[in-house]
Amino acid sequence: ENYSNGLVTNRDRWCYNSSQEALVGNIRATIDFYNAEVDRYKQTASAPPLVGDFVDSDNNRIKWTRALKKALQQEKQLDLSRDGQLITATYRPFTKQWLYYSRRLNEGVGQMPQIFPNADAENRVICVSISGPGVGFSALMCDALPDLCLLESKTQCFPLKLYEKTEAAGNELFVKSRGGGGYRAMKPRMALPTPVWPCFETLGPAKMSARKMFSITSTASCIARTTASAIKTT
Repeated sequence: ENYSNGLVTNRDRWCYNSSQEALVGNIRATIDFYNAEVDRYKQTASAPPLVGDFVDSDNNRIKWTRALKKALQQEKQLDLSRDGQLITATYRPFTKQWLYYSRRLNEGVGQMPQIFPNADAENRVICVSISGPGVGFSALMCDALPDLCLLESKTQCFPLKLYEKTEAAGNELFVKSRGGGGYRAMKPRMALPTPVWPCFETLGPAKMSARKMFSITSTASCIARTTASAIKTT
């Protein structure tokens, strides 16, 4: 019922790391630098300059994007714990890294907050490469949030489950993990549309689990796409 591109940070250098300690250090440093720029910008309130001309574009300290420049212009500060959380992500095939998961510092989250809303959410996603000139078809199943560049070209992700906000979750986009007391506010449901289930139940004598349906769908999709690609090249 829903799917998403992989996550886009536009600042992988700061938002990903194999070391949790190093990641926190990198993010804290770039947040401190950004907040210092916000404070400096506030001092120009009487005659604010163009943000693009104003900011210090030291690429060793921060990666400025349109969204981050707009936040600075609105004088919005960043906070390490309030604006994001550390989770495990699938950065490249069979390679997981720590990720600072944040709508403020990840340039494009897509529908991922419904698929992997926090560090405690369990899910599976079928990741397929987005076709394009000279790009072969690839597929991979992941149990951690996938990056857009996980596969060759770009990555489209189809989840087993979707997480929905309950009334207790309010308007928060990223609900905190169990330690923050907000995990129970996200309710999972199967992403496969209910009308599809009877089609799978007829395949065997016993009712098929949703997870099994998901695996079969994944395999069938990969076979179909691979066969179609092979026919085109012959």
